[in-house]
Amino acid sequence: MGLITYKIQFDSGIPPFSEIEHQFDVQTGLNLWITADINLPLLLSIKDVNDALRNDSEQVRTLLQERIDFRAKYPEPTFDDYEKLAGKRDDINKKLSPFVYVRSLFFNLPFYGISFKVEGNCILFEVEINQFYGVQSLLKTLITLGGTFVDEQYSVNYQKRWKKLKPWNDYKWFNRPKK
Repeated sequence: MGLITYKIQFDSGIPPFSEIEHQFDVQTGLNLWITADINLPLLLSIKDVNDALRNDSEQVRTLLQERIDFRAKYPEPTFDDYEKLAGKRDDINKKLSPFVYVRSLFFNLPFYGISFKVEGNCILFEVEINQFYGVQSLLKTLITLGGTFVDEQYSVNYQKRWKKLKPWNDYKWFNRPKK
């Protein structure tokens, strides 16, 4: 499958999730929620997970910054360097493994999850090329709430793509768009 990366920028800050959730519901009639993929070295109660997230934060922040710096230093390794760099990457991941931390965040729709990152005032997410309705509805929601496409390529013709979007339950079973 091909992947597309979208980056949406908000000049006045990213709106609270409650606004995003409400606007998505108004547009689609569907629920939207956020889930987190958490690294757990042991099975813990929810209270212990919350305590561990708080206690491990400084060490995790340092190691995650080390990983970010490593990726920035070697964005596209050559074939010859791959073995050496994979070892360094694995060392960083081994150092992270005993800690409790959030690995990734997802916008969850009834159809699938969309992994996203927040970088400053931008939301960055990567989706499969065959995901249409949920992705386009989420994009429309974010643009409606004041976001703009960072990449000009996607800002062209988006109104045309969104013209026929309507609440999911307003479609008949035979004319629904791709999820």
